[in-house]
Parts: sequence; C-alpha cells; structure tokens
Amino acid sequence: MHLDEDDSDVKIAGCETRGDEAGDEAEELRRQHENGNLALARELGKQLSQRMTGLESESSFGIDLCENEDLCLQRRLLFAFSACYAVECFVPGKLLQDVAVNAFYNALKNTMPEFYGDLDSSGSFSFYYLCVRRSGEVSEAIGHTFAMLSGKNGEPVIERLGEALFIRFSDVVREMIAAMQFRQD
Repeated sequence: MHLDEDDSDVKIAGCETRGDEAGDEAEELRRQHENGNLALARELGKQLSQRMTGLESESSFGIDLCENEDLCLQRRLLFAFSACYAVECFVPGKLLQDVAVNAFYNALKNTMPEFYGDLDSSGSFSFYYLCVRRSGEVSEAIGHTFAMLSGKNGEPVIERLGEALFIRFSDVVREMIAAMQFRQD
C-alpha cells in the first residue's frame, strides 16, 4: 500500500470485535442498572453473607455440638459454594451473577476476613465443581467430597450430612433468589 492510498477500509484484527463486546457490556450494565437488577444482585450478595454469618447462621443448620472445627469450617465452605453455584444457576445473566458473587465475597471479606482467607486458599470449590460437572447424582458426590474435605473420608454419616447440607443450602439460596424478583427484560 502506498502512502497516498485510502486505507479507511483497513481493519485491525480483533479490535472491532472487542469494541463491540465492550459496547454490548456497557449497554447491558446500563439496562440492568435502570431496571433495578444491579441493586438486587448487590443486595442478594449481602444477604447471602448475612445468612452465613448472622446469629442464625444457615451454615450451622442441624449442627451437633460434638462437631470439630474442621467440620464447622467445611460447613461454611459448603454454604459458600452452594450460594455461588445457585447464583450461577438461578440469577439471570453473567453480569448479575458476577455482581451478586462479588458482593457476597466483599461482605465476607469485611465481616469474616479469616474465613475469606480460608475460602480463597482451601481449594474446596474446585472439588465441589468437579462433582457438579461429572454425570451422576450431584448431591451424593458433594456429600462424599464434604466428608473427604472434613477428614472423614468414607464415613457414611458425614457423607449424608454433606449431601443434606448441600440440598438445604441450595434450596435456601434458590428461595432467596426467587424472592429478589429479578426482572427478565
């Protein structure tokens, strides 16, 4: 191409697509803000944190006073996983899912910094996501993984506890999400 040739039709590979995606994301953000869904997603994240850390913590559901610290930590980690997984399944759109999960993490970071550190470093989510991605009975696989992560591998009572907790936590979070009444427009 010579310097005096018209190059207005020359495109740099990838630049136009990235610009279109950014524009689409900005439009989606504006739309979700205007219809109130962004505020709902932030509120959901805060409420999830409160359900985990509050006086009547959901992660303490059915707790036995004989449970050790490792088992109590795994209960919280399982609640956090269940909350994030339910958000991915039931909150409409990736943007709102990300906002809700980030608000949840930020609230945990502020109210339970030590647990937030455990959450960040434990690797539990990776094990639980493997259960979800494999075919078969997810809640049963979660129960086995819960027992393994609790140092109680192969103990049927702990496996059933993990399974029951996952089902309970998932139901609670799904109901919380439904109560938020996210707009679908």
